[in-house]
Amino acid sequence: VLSFVPAIDRWAVRHTISSLLFVTHPFRVASMEAGAVITIAGVPIEIVPDCTPLMPTMALWIAIAAFPAPWRSRLAGLFAGALLLWLYNVTRILALVPVLSYRPEIFEFIHVYLWQTLTLLVVFALFLLWLKLQQPRTARA
Repeated sequence: VLSFVPAIDRWAVRHTISSLLFVTHPFRVASMEAGAVITIAGVPIEIVPDCTPLMPTMALWIAIAAFPAPWRSRLAGLFAGALLLWLYNVTRILALVPVLSYRPEIFEFIHVYLWQTLTLLVVFALFLLWLKLQQPRTARA
């Protein structure tokens, strides 16, 4: 759905790379970018739109928006969920660096199967957490 708006994809890729550079800088990890490729500790990683938190964020936003809750609570959930998924995604990519560096033969499995499954579970957990924070509505007589 989002690929119909390439500017959103480009923005997400660019800011994912910027976030990775920002996070690695204080630790003095050698990091550099060239287009959509970021090299972290000598390991090049191409960031494509599917490597961004756009789709998980959309899934969470759809679930939150569809739930009957006050709009203020929904907006807080949308913002907090997007931020948490962005942080999760940066962590996910950083966790793939040692895999690519030391065990590249299992990268595809870890990247596609393990992390994508975990991402769905994180989206579901964030939605459940948001639900738990909702105040029960009192029944009207």
